[in-house]
Amino acid sequence: MHTVHIFRSNIRNAEEAERVHAALRGALPIQHVTVDLHDSDRVLRVVGAPEIGQAIMDLVKGLGHHCSELE
Repeated sequence: MHTVHIFRSNIRNAEEAERVHAALRGALPIQHVTVDLHDSDRVLRVVGAPEIGQAIMDLVKGLGHHCSELE
């Protein structure tokens, strides 16, 4: 079963989004990643295992970006 994890981020452009996407795919069991660069919250959506929410935030923060879960 997969879960959609939704985060607020400060990913600013397609290059940063691609770097985050590659890092997530290389490190975690995920199915799909998108970043809405046109939304003011730069919404990061990740489809993957239910238990990986904290790992996603840690990885994105490790890349130098803000990342917090949206409620």
